[in-house]
Amino acid sequence: MKRRCIITGTDGFIGHNLLKQLLLDGWDVVRKIPTSDQPFSNDLCGIDVVFHIGANSNTLETDLSKIMFQNYQYTKDIVDMAEYYGSTKVVYASSAAIYGDDIANSNMPDGTLLELFDRPNNIYAWTKLLGEDYGRARLNNFVSLRYFNVYGPGEHKKGRMASMAWHAWKKQPDKISLFEGKPRRDFVYIKDVVSATIAAADSPGGIYHVGTGRAETFESLVTGMGTEYDYLDPDTKKPKGYQEYTRCDTNCWLPEWSPKYDVTSGTADYVENLKFNKEYKDVC
Repeated sequence: MKRRCIITGTDGFIGHNLLKQLLLDGWDVVRKIPTSDQPFSNDLCGIDVVFHIGANSNTLETDLSKIMFQNYQYTKDIVDMAEYYGSTKVVYASSAAIYGDDIANSNMPDGTLLELFDRPNNIYAWTKLLGEDYGRARLNNFVSLRYFNVYGPGEHKKGRMASMAWHAWKKQPDKISLFEGKPRRDFVYIKDVVSATIAAADSPGGIYHVGTGRAETFESLVTGMGTEYDYLDPDTKKPKGYQEYTRCDTNCWLPEWSPKYDVTSGTADYVENLKFNKEYKDVC
């Protein structure tokens, strides 16, 4: 029998890629919910999993009422409905933005649980943490996936919030300008994010990290996209909440899951998709 699911955020970057893979894997996608702009009022009878991917992902959002509804209230509605039906698992798209800058400031050794450093420093990260905390408090079968810095085909849907990989590609043949000081991020490829999200359907409830476990420079990312770079003026102000450093804890990966792509192989696959996949011919 096909497993039955609902997916939120299917108009977005991760949700769109997840939907395609679930259909290829033979899931019965009962309902696709494009965005989190309307209240969640679905009958969950017979639904195995809600993949709750939809959110306002704008890290520069300043409208508190808007983002609280889209990121927290919407999540609360899903969790309350799942609690009522009792048997539906919720897989929740959380974010490494929850950690703020504390990863960099902590001199964190390998193997240290990052949960010690939850310090969201923008409204987006704060609302994601609120949703995660509510789900964990109400449901035993709530899986929270803290995605690190996701990049890959389809991220043009995020506009200005797309990764530096996409912005570098769009900048060609010109150079792209980077911050000096070599900030480093855990860049995780969309195919690994999708495989982790599907694996979460069979994982125990809890918080898991979706990343490579390696902090890479932006220089390595844009070079992989085939783009040259230079540097911004040293006095250029960074956006509020900017993370200088991210790296997931590999001890917090999902059981039986590990990433298949590093920055080199991920950007190579990304470039191939942008060049030759008809789905992206109108956005390149």
